[in-house]
Amino acid sequence: MFPRRELTTLAGGKAAIRARIARERSDCVAAVKTAARPLRWLDRLHARWQTTPTVVKFAAMPALVFLKAKFFPRKERRRWFARWVRLAWHLVRAVRD
Repeated sequence: MFPRRELTTLAGGKAAIRARIARERSDCVAAVKTAARPLRWLDRLHARWQTTPTVVKFAAMPALVFLKAKFFPRKERRRWFARWVRLAWHLVRAVRD
């Protein structure tokens, strides 16, 4: 039906495509492993938190709140701006109505 040379050429092309797919598949696996590394860390942290006694969890909450306030202080300027924007918005609405 088909000449032998044409079939050989098609088989060679098929082998090249399969090799490229295998190479790209291994590249994908490597990329997913790299991307999933932080997720594995979070999963281990979550599992450890689940095995922590409830008393320790309740004791940890105030400490976490304190650390959050220590390392991420509130921005006074943002709070001031939000307060005045709300006031200005209410005044504009009152004047329009």
